[in-house]
Amino acid sequence: LVLTDLWMTAAVRCAPPDNKPTPAEVANCAPWLARELALLPRVRVVVSLGKLAFDRVLLHFAANGAAVPHPRPKFAHGAEVSLGDAFPLVIASYHPSRQNTQTGLLSPSMLEAVFRRARDAPTDAPTSR
Repeated sequence: LVLTDLWMTAAVRCAPPDNKPTPAEVANCAPWLARELALLPRVRVVVSLGKLAFDRVLLHFAANGAAVPHPRPKFAHGAEVSLGDAFPLVIASYHPSRQNTQTGLLSPSMLEAVFRRARDAPTDAPTSR
């Protein structure tokens, strides 16, 4: 599997105790995520690795005018959320942490399937955000 034009970022940039960021840590990192996404105007697909990333991405796009479905979609591996023509498709995946991979919650083939879906998503790039 080869992906081109890929950008990776993090919704939370610290490694807090027990890998559980506080609400303040999440809020402190939000402007960084927003700025990075603003610098990528042609993003077609966002793969969120983990529930926290999924929630933050949906909040970001909702704050920028996306039509996030109500009720907000629940996180599940492989879940897809279409936010309208001017926004990227959001695909959820379990985070590839040691805990998730060693317990079998996430296998290499599951993660590969998510990125294959991202690669094969429609090629029409959003025009604005």
